[in-house]
Amino acid sequence: MKRLIRNKRNIYVPSWNRIALVCLFSLQIIKTVSTQSTKENIILEEDVRQIRALETQEAQTDSAFDSCPMCNLSEMPMDLAEKINEISDVDIFIQDFVDTTNSLSNVSSTFTHPANRKRRAAASNQLRQATCQPVDTVISLIPKDERDPTIYYFPSCVIVKQCGGCCAHSGTSCTPTDETEKQITVKKTKFVNEPKLANLGDVTMTIKEHNKCKCLCKKSASDCNGLQRFIRSQCRCECTNSKEADQCAQNPKKLFDSNSCACVCRDTKYCDHGLRFDQETCLCQPTG
Repeated sequence: MKRLIRNKRNIYVPSWNRIALVCLFSLQIIKTVSTQSTKENIILEEDVRQIRALETQEAQTDSAFDSCPMCNLSEMPMDLAEKINEISDVDIFIQDFVDTTNSLSNVSSTFTHPANRKRRAAASNQLRQATCQPVDTVISLIPKDERDPTIYYFPSCVIVKQCGGCCAHSGTSCTPTDETEKQITVKKTKFVNEPKLANLGDVTMTIKEHNKCKCLCKKSASDCNGLQRFIRSQCRCECTNSKEADQCAQNPKKLFDSNSCACVCRDTKYCDHGLRFDQETCLCQPTG
């Protein structure tokens, strides 16, 4: 006689049927867990694919930028900039240096069209270039280390000739090539809550007046590091380790720093405690 077991509904079920039900229930649980695990794996794989797709897109963007023919164009040659530095008249600039056959805006046509001669003359008077030359400049005579607000110098400022004006090349600045030092006597006084200021005597100050000016390089050979050479025609320091620069361009995670002449990571990450940022792998690595 088969053994019977009473269930919750008071129905007697053979023991082997109970075992079969337990097995079916167990299989259902395993199937559910497996399905959830599969879904998690699918989601994880999808995240990985998206991340890789973004990295590929960034690498392609960086590569496109590096290969952009307009991105590495040099500035105008120094000899051309020096010629432009010598003129102030807009008409002469357009006549000698601007290609008016292919006008990119209405501004050029305003200067060249015969019907606009009066407007051209008026505009030329307004748009004269401030060339590099000695100009009237206001300079302060108050010492930079003076902190007492009750101290007053007279005169506190004067007008002298100093270099000012534009330079066509961004690597140059209007620099004095000939200057004269002048001694100026300044009266030093002090406010002491009286109708008149207290006399603290005379102070002799030295100021520089510029006689000649020229657009000269802001940098010199002394500003270049050991991996650079000075290009005087462009007023800049150029890295000499070109092979390292070419190798660096092949790594999508890195870029070549023209200031330090080194291959550095494009993005520097903040690493958690116990980790340090590795410049070789551009990733956070365990310390020690």
